[in-house]
Amino acid sequence: MDVKEKKIKLLLIGCTGFLGGRLIEKLHSTNNYDLNVTSNSFSGNGLARAAKFSVKLISANILDTDSLDKAMKNIDVVINGSYIKGSSESIKKSILGTENLLEVAMKHDVKQFIQISSASVFEPDDTLIKDEKNSFIKKPDDYVKTKLKTEERVKQHVLSKSNTNMKYTIIRPTRIYGPYSAYWTERLIEGIAQRKKLLINDFKDNPSNFVYVDDVCDAISICILNEKAYNNDFNINGEKSLTWEVLLSGLQSIVNKNLELQSCDYEEIKLIEKDRVRKI
Repeated sequence: MDVKEKKIKLLLIGCTGFLGGRLIEKLHSTNNYDLNVTSNSFSGNGLARAAKFSVKLISANILDTDSLDKAMKNIDVVINGSYIKGSSESIKKSILGTENLLEVAMKHDVKQFIQISSASVFEPDDTLIKDEKNSFIKKPDDYVKTKLKTEERVKQHVLSKSNTNMKYTIIRPTRIYGPYSAYWTERLIEGIAQRKKLLINDFKDNPSNFVYVDDVCDAISICILNEKAYNNDFNINGEKSLTWEVLLSGLQSIVNKNLELQSCDYEEIKLIEKDRVRKI
């Protein structure tokens, strides 16, 4: 990039966790972006990875439009990974927060709104290969319902406004693994180290639909101010189709190459003590 070129000004919201932390590292390494990262709390460890770099840390809350108004000035692209955990009340807050972001982004003439969703929004059926045209889940849990509703709000908000040039992009990763991934990496490695049963023989050849964190970050980066990504949604899976056996065997080799992965047949699970099984 020509050093005289103006850097693209990004605002990352809800990006202080596992995926967001790596996204900040990857985007910073290109030297193409002016990075602005919001947080509604500076007391935890979520900002530790971001604070290592020359990024602007901003105190903001998606439920507080005044704080968003200050954070959104002169921003080119918003990347929204926010998600409020909890019950049905949290779903409402997540949706309201997304609507606040969209309103303020339009007010400040943001060019693109990138919404981080999840491939879990799709119906669990027998379709071998899913694409963006597959049907959405009919009975979602709270997490999936939040992702579905926020996706819907983003699309409606952008497409229904004739007085805006802002475009949206929806990113739907599958199961993300990699360093700092507590759920899909650390807990699996912990289970292996504790010699728990992780692999069910009946399903060892089933696809695990895992995607490495860097692949998701690269997909997001490619979409930034890319006209081909405007008003489109993208499912993001790994380059390689990993089976559960291949994936867990790889993690097993990290823990101890000399030990075999603990597996069992489906019917055996009922006979094994609960603390000897790692549920996935």
